[in-house]
Amino acid sequence: GEIKKEKGIHTLIEAVEGMPDIKLLLIGREESVAGKHDERVLEQYKNFIRSGRSMVLDWMDREELFKYMRRAKAVILPSECEETFGRVLVEAIYNGTLSIGSDRGGIPEVLGHNKEYIFRSGDANDLRNRIDRVINMSASEYLEEAAKQQKAALRFSDGEFTDNWERFFIKQTDQ
Repeated sequence: GEIKKEKGIHTLIEAVEGMPDIKLLLIGREESVAGKHDERVLEQYKNFIRSGRSMVLDWMDREELFKYMRRAKAVILPSECEETFGRVLVEAIYNGTLSIGSDRGGIPEVLGHNKEYIFRSGDANDLRNRIDRVINMSASEYLEEAAKQQKAALRFSDGEFTDNWERFFIKQTDQ
């Protein structure tokens, strides 16, 4: 996606700055602030990024992105804007990776309204608690939680999604 303020990138970086064992991988393109190329969103975090604890990768094809998702402990969508749908979270979940997101827009619905994985938008401490929970899970707990997220996300699969709409319209015409 785009690395910009509205996507909550500052909240994500602030959440992990105090977690020395975390390596943050940001995938996307950085957008300049208000069209000014000299005012980059990540400029204020250049020391954190240069420390080697974070890496910024440009957009990539889906299969390569999915490889990164499968290797990650969590995929985080810290958006502070009203996301209509958190597709990146669904993709991560389908790839077996736990997902964490803010309480904005359609993100909570994607996460099945499970408060363990939803944090208050803009609240770095709340996000840090969610990340800490995930990184401290045992392997079996992680697999169990990933399976729960996958089950909840099945409603967004092509067949299930269209079947639900079909049932809705049939019900409407029967009334």
